Amino acid sequence: MYLSKFSRGDNSSITAIKFQRRYEGYKIDDFIVECQNVHNGQKSKLLAQVKRSINITKGDKEFPEVMSAAWSDFNNSEIFSPDNDCIALITGPLSKTDVQHVRPLLDWARHSAKADEFFQKVGTPTFSSDEKREKLAVFKYHLEQAIQGKNLEDEKVWQFLKRFYLIGYDFDATSGSNLSLIQSMLKMSIVETASSNDVWTKIVTTIQDFNPNAGTITIDTLPKEIRDDFKSGISITRCSSIDKLKEHGDLILKGIRAHIANTHVKRTIHVDKLSEEANNCNFIIVTGSRGSGKSAVVKEFVEIHCKTDSIFCLRTEDLNKSHLDEVFTAIGIQIHLSELSARFAMMPEKYLIIESLEKLLELDNRTAFCDLLEFIKESKEWTVVASCREYALQQVCSTYLQYQGVSHKVIKIEDFSEDEFNVLLTDNPKLSVIAANSKLNKLLRNPFLADMAIRVINSDTQPNVTDEISLKKAVWQSVICKESERTGGMPAKRANVFTEISVRRAKQMVYEIPEDGFAQDVVYKLEEDGLLCRNAEKKLVRPAHDVLEDWAIEEFIDKIYQANSTDHTKYFQLIGNEPSIIRAFRFWLHQKLNIAQDSTGVGNWCISVLDNITIPKHWQDEIIIAILSGQCTAHFLNILRGKLLENQGKLLKRFCFLMRLTCKISNTEAIQNIPDNKVKQYMSFMLYKTWGDCWVDVIRFLYENRDNINYKSLPEILAILEDYSNLININDEKFPEVTKEMGLLALFLLEKVKDDYRSEMQQRLLKIIIKAVPMIEEEFNNLLERDVFGKRHRDRPHYVEHLVDYILVSLDSIMLCKYYPDLVIRLAWQEWVLENDNSENPFGSSRMEVEEYFGLNHKYDLRGFNPASGLKGPFWTLLKWHETKGLDFIIKLCNYAAGEYAKSRLDGNGDYQVDIIFNDGTVHKQFCSGRLWGGYRGITVLPDILQSALSQT
Repeated sequence: MYLSKFSRGDNSSITAIKFQRRYEGYKIDDFIVECQNVHNGQKSKLLAQVKRSINITKGDKEFPEVMSAAWSDFNNSEIFSPDNDCIALITGPLSKTDVQHVRPLLDWARHSAKADEFFQKVGTPTFSSDEKREKLAVFKYHLEQAIQGKNLEDEKVWQFLKRFYLIGYDFDATSGSNLSLIQSMLKMSIVETASSNDVWTKIVTTIQDFNPNAGTITIDTLPKEIRDDFKSGISITRCSSIDKLKEHGDLILKGIRAHIANTHVKRTIHVDKLSEEANNCNFIIVTGSRGSGKSAVVKEFVEIHCKTDSIFCLRTEDLNKSHLDEVFTAIGIQIHLSELSARFAMMPEKYLIIESLEKLLELDNRTAFCDLLEFIKESKEWTVVASCREYALQQVCSTYLQYQGVSHKVIKIEDFSEDEFNVLLTDNPKLSVIAANSKLNKLLRNPFLADMAIRVINSDTQPNVTDEISLKKAVWQSVICKESERTGGMPAKRANVFTEISVRRAKQMVYEIPEDGFAQDVVYKLEEDGLLCRNAEKKLVRPAHDVLEDWAIEEFIDKIYQANSTDHTKYFQLIGNEPSIIRAFRFWLHQKLNIAQDSTGVGNWCISVLDNITIPKHWQDEIIIAILSGQCTAHFLNILRGKLLENQGKLLKRFCFLMRLTCKISNTEAIQNIPDNKVKQYMSFMLYKTWGDCWVDVIRFLYENRDNINYKSLPEILAILEDYSNLININDEKFPEVTKEMGLLALFLLEKVKDDYRSEMQQRLLKIIIKAVPMIEEEFNNLLERDVFGKRHRDRPHYVEHLVDYILVSLDSIMLCKYYPDLVIRLAWQEWVLENDNSENPFGSSRMEVEEYFGLNHKYDLRGFNPASGLKGPFWTLLKWHETKGLDFIIKLCNYAAGEYAKSRLDGNGDYQVDIIFNDGTVHKQFCSGRLWGGYRGITVLPDILQSALSQT
């Protein structure tokens, strides 16, 4: 009660806590908290039911009682206002199921505009889950039981769930985090002579006295000894610090535009997904392409949660400090984040919003951010929600989050869906005219481009817009320059000032720059048009949107190019080396290279830069990356063909290296399939997959020019093939686009090294070939007939030994077992059965190994099957894909081995046959011995091949 305003984070103060109010008509009567808004006097209540533990299931004994009481109070207008009051079920620590499914369900109800929207969310398979639908059914079942089993309308269920909260605390645990936070909060608020533990004990004792007597606690009815323990007032410094932090966050949020023209398109699916993930993870990254509306989604999330949770905001630039405390000091805050946590200990959720996390890569000092990650790891009370552009996502995650072991989730914001786009078209019918253009329709699904297009349409100039290039040009002329207002040469002034502000901010790598030195009338006009944001108090200015800033820097780069395209050194000196400049250079080059396949001449310029040995290496790398990331990679590979293949393939190796480095994304599908969280966290460093069309173009180029590839380029080329082969999934019926070229190129390279005794390259090539066999069946069969089936063992090329191992011993055989089981069985029979072995050494030892008594070649047990395992050999994969053929093969192998064993003298000359009499009276002779029976169980000596086969039957 003393700290309610500051621990709740809003303008409400607790005026009274009432216990056991059943006599006043309440059914939820453990305690009732009465609050009042300090500004408008609005009163509200929280009706709380406390249970040590509870299960939200149909069969739970206590949950039906809570639902019945809650439903009764919810419908009693004399004691409950659905607009202002709420009901809470407070229990011990929540189960993982309730955290993941019940709390998101209740959040969805509160965030839905109507009942139909809520039930549609829950019923959508790709958005919701069976567990959430089951929990909703439990709520509805018990609510209907409360009204004697009558059907309850969806509207009523939704209205109830909106006002129902499920809260878990761990006060009954001696090491509970909630109790620790409460005591920290008390320690900051009581007099120095008091002990937080003693004060807490006094509070608990007081509640125990008031509760059975249906008492009411107010400031006045509290025991004097408790009142004396608290300071006479909250620390002004702490309160002002919290206010400054909120003001700082409000300023950030105010700068985020969530409207297009006058339309607010709700991104409900993304916001609800963000709310759900925030319940399960302490670090959420909201990512997407330029202008996809990442920040707007985060702002919508904040506006929804700010009513019930503590939310603070930082810019990434704020974290450019050597310590986390310095971040808060720079804002004017005198308390640490841990103290802030204690101040808001009783709030269900505490969120820290970080805007533009991609700017982390541009900071001089990232120590404060690392401090923040350590704090998040230790404190489970806070959740960070950060927006981050897609291009920087992988580097931020791998370099910082994964490296420091911070578990995180990524939510990708897509462009407008059909329904969302229709909302925009309905409010802005003029947009439909250009949206009818197939080239523009997809572009306009991007919120930023849609906003710019509407501004162009509503301008007086109304230029012709037919594609992305003309749209960008129209935005520059109609919005930035504003050609409709030409008095005093204003269009050129506007463009120059906006570009200069963007470039200067990028070069200084600061959030805002001083507005001094710029024509004030121009700055004011740009501000009026929403293109610049001004901090009038500090006289600082910045571009209103990062995409506009990128465009301005690209315009700056293009002007320098037009003036200095023949002087490479001067060009790169003039544009600079700052991270934002380099990023804009990539965007500029992408656009230039993708226009009509080099109609602008920039392609030839790129080639000349690559030839210029005086240009810094990193700029040449940027050009290569731009070529690989663009849409015309194949075109430029053909232009550069001679240079890529000359000088022992030096430039080709650089292309391969940079493609492997920059054209990959995290393999989220594979990572999510890992059940163990610790293993998942570790493997997230390693699981990447190829991204972009450049892989197809490069592999095709390599195959078409295979005769001219220098041997020294093989390691880089082999790495490219390996990375691409990882896209092949045994469960997919469709193979990646250039799988055939990949396999044929691997076969070609194998011919180059097949007699090489350095076997590493052979082994790597064979794995690629085996994965690609379904696409190179004829060529692979020719290889086997020539080098495996057509030659004696001692005459085979060196690589065949590895090939046979991969097919018959390792799990690499899975592709062949699925598509060519007869081939695998044929090879196994040739390699394992002694009667087919043509490699006998006439000068060898006459000593027989155990395997040879069973008619088997003993070298496989020595090389790969020891110790025996069901996962060794092709048995498991044959049975998985071709059960009948696999079983027949195992039976045939065992019968053959048993017959050879029976003819041998391994265990003497005893009779190994017994008669088996069937129900119809027929008699069948069967080999039988203690070795065979015990070998099946691994307790006698039996060839490991047979034990591996038997373990799968």
